[in-house]
Amino acid sequence: MRSTPSAIRRALSLQLARNAIFRLRSVEDPGEREHTLVGLTLDVANAVHPESIELARLRVEAWTAARNKDRTLAATRDVIALDPRDTVAQLRLISSRLDAKQDAESRLALYDRFLSSGGGSLDASVRSRLALDSALLLRERGDQDGYLERLTLATQLDPSNKDAAVLAASHVLDRSDDALGRVEMLLNVVMADPLDASSHLNLARELRSHGAFAGAMRFQELGMGLLFRTAGGLSDEIRQEALIGLWQKDGVDSLLETIEQIESSQRSMRAQQIAMAEAAGQPTGAPLEQHRLQPDLEMLRLAAHLSVGRREAAAASMRSLRASTEQVLTTLRNPPAELLARGLTPESIEESIRHTTLRLIWLSVWSGENLDEAASKLEEMAEKGVLRRSALQRFRGWMAIRRGEHDVARGLLEPLAESDPQALLGLAVLAEREGAQQEAVRRYAQVAMRQSGLMTGAFARGRIESLLGESLRPTPTATALERYIERTPRWLDEMTYDPRSFISLSIAHVPPRTEPVDGLFVRVRLRNVGRLPLALGPEKPIESRILLSPQASLDGQEYRGYMLPEVVDLNRRLRLMPGEAIEANVWVGQGAVGLLVDSVAHFSLTMRWRALQGFRYNQQGHYVQGPNSLSADSDLMTRSSLRPLAGGAGAVAQAMQEAQGSMLINSLFHTRGLILSSQQVEGEARAQMRADALILMRAVAERVATMSAAERALALMLVGTTLSITERGPIDEALEGDTHPVVIAAMLIGRVPPPTDGLYRTAMNAADATVAEMARLTRELVSEGMPQEAIDSDFEEVVPGPRDMTK
Repeated sequence: MRSTPSAIRRALSLQLARNAIFRLRSVEDPGEREHTLVGLTLDVANAVHPESIELARLRVEAWTAARNKDRTLAATRDVIALDPRDTVAQLRLISSRLDAKQDAESRLALYDRFLSSGGGSLDASVRSRLALDSALLLRERGDQDGYLERLTLATQLDPSNKDAAVLAASHVLDRSDDALGRVEMLLNVVMADPLDASSHLNLARELRSHGAFAGAMRFQELGMGLLFRTAGGLSDEIRQEALIGLWQKDGVDSLLETIEQIESSQRSMRAQQIAMAEAAGQPTGAPLEQHRLQPDLEMLRLAAHLSVGRREAAAASMRSLRASTEQVLTTLRNPPAELLARGLTPESIEESIRHTTLRLIWLSVWSGENLDEAASKLEEMAEKGVLRRSALQRFRGWMAIRRGEHDVARGLLEPLAESDPQALLGLAVLAEREGAQQEAVRRYAQVAMRQSGLMTGAFARGRIESLLGESLRPTPTATALERYIERTPRWLDEMTYDPRSFISLSIAHVPPRTEPVDGLFVRVRLRNVGRLPLALGPEKPIESRILLSPQASLDGQEYRGYMLPEVVDLNRRLRLMPGEAIEANVWVGQGAVGLLVDSVAHFSLTMRWRALQGFRYNQQGHYVQGPNSLSADSDLMTRSSLRPLAGGAGAVAQAMQEAQGSMLINSLFHTRGLILSSQQVEGEARAQMRADALILMRAVAERVATMSAAERALALMLVGTTLSITERGPIDEALEGDTHPVVIAAMLIGRVPPPTDGLYRTAMNAADATVAEMARLTRELVSEGMPQEAIDSDFEEVVPGPRDMTK
């Protein structure tokens, strides 16, 4: 096969691969057998053209989907041989060697070899993953020192190894009270993946717990921005967390002003809704006067007013909360049909009633409003036995405070204060009511520290400032952390909303002018233009999946036919260092676009591609731009139409007998184009074009006798597949009895004969094990209903119209 011209081998390998992939895509829910058939076909294609890195990667995908570990690893070895810098393939191969070890000792010994100086030739990103895996194995064996040593090595080798960074941070957070050390570890996690919203929010919470409120707000806003762009909105919990952070950073008045702005905006929207409903003659619903702020925001406003002693304003908030809570309870006690349709059970409804009632009781005792009603509800719940003993004791303690029974309250709350922040808060309120200011400040400080990110913590901080009559100064720890965060570069913030600040994307045709023999390839390049090493892969900081959408014109007219985009995954490096790029020549002709291009060799073609990195699927299953998407347009690729040969079909047929290499491929494309056109033309030209097509098919069949095996197989893939499976053309007759494995493989994948065809028996008895397995599996799948039609006849709309190639 090596003696066959490279152009022939390459063209045949691509035709075999496309047919297999195209058939797979036509199966609604392909399983392991369908993927196995693709893998087998790709193995044949690889044997024809082993220099192709594209085929090697496709084989890895196919055998992985087929769950065939041995063949996946064989294909992976071929990938590494063709692309020694593919660290993803390296790690896959090394992991398979480790998995083959039956005991932990053997595996650790192999890890040691890879991580010692002998493994220094491995990329640091690969060694980092191996160090992390070995650390986990050492932890399972109880070797804590070995675990920490390997975990530290993993983070040092590759700061972009997020799993290692997260594990290291968890270890420190569980064991250390050093504020700066804790913040540094969480910042390492952010640096490992600057697009992970949860990492930013976790850092914000840690900073807030130490009083570094400005730094906390910076990362809170970055995390919220990421969440909003990726999820399309923010949860009530995240929104309240941000408002509490604003309260702690800028004070109670800033918080109340923000809440009033939110309320004003919501009232304006409600007024517009009412006006629109009135104009349309539709029911308007509740009047504007009954519009209330959401309970979570109203509770925050209540806490803010209480923290500065604004009793009347707090009472107004409590009235709103009581009304909205009663409305919720009424709905829960008489649930509408749509609520029940969500799958709510009587038990879950009862639990919601209990939780809502308890919240109202808590707000009443905290604010000192509606105490008699709250006491009645509390005792009613106590009689039903639906309260934990500690919760009942806490609420009774708060009731005692409000009734002036201070000794009773102290006796109820002190036993709970160590583990119950609300009981501790009650003791702070009790000390304040008794005039014990120093004790009250001490108790409030405990609450503020233990619940720094919660509403009660912010309230306690506000009460301290009210009692002392001045704003609290930052602690030395808070000051040190603020300075540390101020030194954190601002380009990190830019990365969260502008992907161009750290990624560049480009796409170009290879080459910009092509011939049918060239296939269809584009060069895609991703470069890390940021200042951090960043992980590359699906759902990684540098997203490796790229959507390639084509635009084509035929003879100067925009083509609007059957063309689907292709998705390419550049997951070939574990990370990209600053300034490093990954570049790949991508075969974009493996699907409908490639079929179009092969079928219109008789048209002049111009084409460009748009690359979209970071795409998403919408609810309709369509590709859409994601929140951190990058796009780039290729240059314009041009391909001239095949020049008609003088003398009509006879001249083409005669030239075919002498053609070699690229000229033979062009002759086969001439024949293919004429056959496809003749199948669609109507009217007087139909008979002549069909006659010319038959002349060319007979010429191909005659040329078979002097063709190599690869040329025979290519002739079948380009010309034989233009016929319906029920039609038997001259090339089928010429190849009957051909026992060469690659020709048999082309017959199986290109023509897909019925289960009774003698080809299967010939193929299954062949010496080539791959072709024998292909035959067995193909007959099995065809017997179960796999489509037999050639792909050209399934997609006739691809071919844009008739054109007589001989004139």
